[in-house]
Amino acid sequence: VVGLNFDFLALNIVGFILYALFNCGLFWIPEVKEEYFNRYPRGLNPVQVNDIVFAVHASFATVITITQCFLYERANQTVSKTARSILALFATFLLISLIIAATEVITWLDFLYYCSYVKLAITLIKYVPQVW
Repeated sequence: VVGLNFDFLALNIVGFILYALFNCGLFWIPEVKEEYFNRYPRGLNPVQVNDIVFAVHASFATVITITQCFLYERANQTVSKTARSILALFATFLLISLIIAATEVITWLDFLYYCSYVKLAITLIKYVPQVW
């Protein structure tokens, strides 16, 4: 796994887990679906089974890749301090969001939206540098 960027893997696993959480929540949790249809009465549920399958599959594949990083030669590679700081910031934001959702300050739908915003930010962080 020498040459594989561990920052990319760390961001990937968090992003895919958040994507799976959003999709599963909006697809299976009745309270969240009700909140969605109350907010968008003419809307359709934007999550379909293929979205869930992709998110769970991507999470699983990333876990397999991370496991390989522990089994094969990785030299001195680690997750950078920058990536750890970014992930800590996201974790803090999501923990606060989780607490205020649990205390009913925001809805669970809003919490899932916040998860999706973090996933979007992770995607931008991962791929925008490749433009240059």
